[in-house]
Amino acid sequence: MNLQTLLDFVNKAPLWAVLAASVVGGLILARIVLSLVSIAGVFKGESYARLIKESASQTLYLFFPILALAISTGVYTDAHPDLSWIFQIAKILLIVVSAGVLSRTVVLIERIVLQHLRIDPTQSVAERKLYTRIKFIKRLFVMAISLIALALLLLSFEKGREFGVGLLTSAGILSVIIGFAAQKTLGNLLASLQVAFSQPIKIGDTVVVENEVGQIEEINLTYVVVKLWDRRRLILPINYFIETPFQNWTRNDSSLIGVVLLYLDYRTPMEALRTKFTELVHGHPNWDGEICELHVTDTQMQQIVVRATMSVATPSDSFALRSYVRENLVAWLRDNHPESLPGTRLISETSGQE
Repeated sequence: MNLQTLLDFVNKAPLWAVLAASVVGGLILARIVLSLVSIAGVFKGESYARLIKESASQTLYLFFPILALAISTGVYTDAHPDLSWIFQIAKILLIVVSAGVLSRTVVLIERIVLQHLRIDPTQSVAERKLYTRIKFIKRLFVMAISLIALALLLLSFEKGREFGVGLLTSAGILSVIIGFAAQKTLGNLLASLQVAFSQPIKIGDTVVVENEVGQIEEINLTYVVVKLWDRRRLILPINYFIETPFQNWTRNDSSLIGVVLLYLDYRTPMEALRTKFTELVHGHPNWDGEICELHVTDTQMQQIVVRATMSVATPSDSFALRSYVRENLVAWLRDNHPESLPGTRLISETSGQE
């Protein structure tokens, strides 16, 4: 059976038979492709094959039947022009499903790369930098696929093509109007490119923004999600991190120096306090073994200011260690040296005659 014979057979068959055969053939083809992936997984690694099947099985079972429908209806409507609307619908569905398949493929490639490189964004700064770039590139590709699919959908209609020609005709005036109307959006997109490659922030960084301490949870094309310490989410436009000063506690290194300030009386026994502080810090698992110091940093009219500093590996360790040291030093002073706690001293002088 040559190709021409097959085309003649399709053109003479009833429409329902062509549609049914296309769907069944597409499902069979999808099953064959997934079976080949499973066979390849035996030799190349079952984990990757399982990942591909989990991510792509549903889209493939949808893509191949619609692809077969688009091909068969295109052939069928050549001999039956009055049914061209069926081919038009199949073509629109194919564009939409193809965009979904390509987007899912990009996500799948991202997951395979992360799994292959064993990237853990909580481990090191270098891994967080790479993780942020991979996430951004994935979102950029998904956005480009969506825009191309939208353009193809518009070009599928005669009115859409006329609209496109009209846009090209008035491109000069329209570009100025769009430039003014969308300057913030375009600014955010350009800022996202700058953030992706210069990386003032990375996923997992601990930052201080709008007087709130939080962790960078998502970096999208136009906005950033910051997870605050109490699990609230702060949503900021991405150009905020280009135009506004902010603190990044984990820019190049996640280690920090925690500080505890105590306002105490002048009668405080500093050596005993320093010994107790050293004992508390050395016995806590969050201390990284580097800095453990206690000094009087200021003297005021009624009290002295004691600053305790201790180094930790991560910002979360800093909060726990500072709270522990503050609570235990206050309790130790209260129980052993109550005269050290801040208060107001009154001196009364009396004189008498015998």
